[in-house]
Amino acid sequence: MLRILVADDERITRKGLLLMLQRDIKEDVEWLQAANGVEALKLVQQRPVDLIITDICMPLCSGLEFVEQLRESKKDMTVIIISGYANFEYAKQAVRLGVKDYIMKPVKTEEFLNLVEQCIADIQKKKQDAKQEALRQLRIEQITDQVQMESLRRLLEGTEDALCWKALEEAGVSRSESGFCCAVLEYEISTGWNQTMDLAVREQAKDYLAKRKVDVITTVIRPGCIAMLFYGMVARDKDTQQYILSGVSLRIERLYQTRAVCGVGEMVYDVEQISMSFAQSTESADCKLCGDRKQMVFFHTNGGESTAEPLFSPTLLEHWEPGCTDQILHAFECGMEQQPVGDGIGRLRTAYEMVYREARRCSEALPTEEQPQFRKFYDLWSWFELRSEVEIMLQQMNSTVEEASGAGGKMTREIIHYTIDHITEDIDLNYLAAHFGKTPGYIGKLFRKGSQMGFNEFVTNERVKLAKRLLTDQKLSIQQVARLCGYYNPKYFSTAFKKVTGMSPKAYREKGR
Repeated sequence: MLRILVADDERITRKGLLLMLQRDIKEDVEWLQAANGVEALKLVQQRPVDLIITDICMPLCSGLEFVEQLRESKKDMTVIIISGYANFEYAKQAVRLGVKDYIMKPVKTEEFLNLVEQCIADIQKKKQDAKQEALRQLRIEQITDQVQMESLRRLLEGTEDALCWKALEEAGVSRSESGFCCAVLEYEISTGWNQTMDLAVREQAKDYLAKRKVDVITTVIRPGCIAMLFYGMVARDKDTQQYILSGVSLRIERLYQTRAVCGVGEMVYDVEQISMSFAQSTESADCKLCGDRKQMVFFHTNGGESTAEPLFSPTLLEHWEPGCTDQILHAFECGMEQQPVGDGIGRLRTAYEMVYREARRCSEALPTEEQPQFRKFYDLWSWFELRSEVEIMLQQMNSTVEEASGAGGKMTREIIHYTIDHITEDIDLNYLAAHFGKTPGYIGKLFRKGSQMGFNEFVTNERVKLAKRLLTDQKLSIQQVARLCGYYNPKYFSTAFKKVTGMSPKAYREKGR
């Protein structure tokens, strides 16, 4: 919408101009009017105006004085001056003030309207050009930010090159800085979290850090993790880091109603050691498993090589038997009872990653859609989550051993019979997995092997078989039949029935009759 101001001390003239413009100008316009220059100036200061049409001679503040004050305040709107005096000095001053045109009274309607329409066209083009330029600048900033984020990721991972450093130097980071320190902000992600939300968290962190004038550059490392590289003075000041990072963590917790923690690595003086500081920061953040709700944690180690014994012998995984489950779970329980910090968390992480790799190997034979998605160690936020995930992975390994020994055949029959017995209930792979103590992926694999079809297809076929029998009873409505078969949406029931039989439930009943 455009905003046009008409200023004239003669009420009849002002109203006449407004009526003429409102009648013939087709664009969407908000019309403003003022009886003198002072009133006009006040309106312009309150809201932006695109076009001003002003008389030259007005009380309190003339049209020329009004325009001069606009220019002094850097307001660059289009101005048309209307005058009843053929005064050369007036015209010369108007040109100096950069007015669009200087026209004489009485106003010639057609000429005046053409002038206003031309001004409107120029204003709209100027706005469109400004919008395009703003979008172009925004896109450039976005691309620059993405390049800097990627460059920082590569630096932290130790795979940077000359182009990375060029991008980082443009962001203000130099190889010759007096020191570097890495930190990570980790926050618990919930169902539905996506990349946009990670970028939003990063923007909140950037805003908080910028207000405190901290020398830092940030990037999204993975879902639920923002990495920060401090350089210069703040990299050497632990007290400042603690104050700032505790505030960042608390801000994210409050804004997103989640848990958050900052892990901080040691300060380094060589760019080649930045990746080491980053690894230390992620290890520090793993202390969130202990449940002490700290807002930030500095890297801690016992010093030198860790001599602590592993939680369990790797041979348990190499020569797996179902009885090994209890031994491994007990080992994890003992590891957590020690309230681990530093190397203790490292032992838990190492043990977890051993089980993770073996469980992934055991599930490789499953179809992609049935492979369980085990959580990474850094995604765990409590001892309860750690133990639950280890149990799931051990179940997958047990299932692989059972199948190899032939014990899976008996379980397949039990699962299929159980499903048929509960076919009208709200049953799915997760329900069966919980009932039989197996993973959903393993249950799905047994179903496909024992029934030659996927679980969902099997359930639909069994429910349709039941529906066929029930449809022979004319006393039951189709909606009642749907509910008796486990479908509470009649439309969905009709769709499933037609997919299997090729006809609707009503057509099937009529054919049977």
